[in-house]
Amino acid sequence: MERKYQRTYKNPSENAFAETARSNGWAVTKLGWPDFFCEHEDGRIMAVEVKPKRKRGTRAVLKTSQIKRLAWLQSLGVACYVSIADKLIPFDENAEWQIHSRKGSRAVNREDQKQHMI
Repeated sequence: MERKYQRTYKNPSENAFAETARSNGWAVTKLGWPDFFCEHEDGRIMAVEVKPKRKRGTRAVLKTSQIKRLAWLQSLGVACYVSIADKLIPFDENAEWQIHSRKGSRAVNREDQKQHMI
């Protein structure tokens, strides 16, 4: 079965793991994963994507893969946030996000964003 992510990694140990996992049916990727997974001492966990401070009135810039990954994690019950300028903002899959891709940045509204969801 052909998998979408067939990337090789510079680290030989990572590459060996990825090849083994793929041979056992797993899709392996680092694409779109949040910057931090945090575990509180009481057992709660959260995923956080950290973004630099933006000009007033502009949206946080997220890659399509980041939006998909955060939405998927959230659907599994993981609390997901975007951190901008020391503010922790709950991730909302229906919010408008500035999408960054190799083709450039553009605003995506709730209807357009459905195509960016898993």
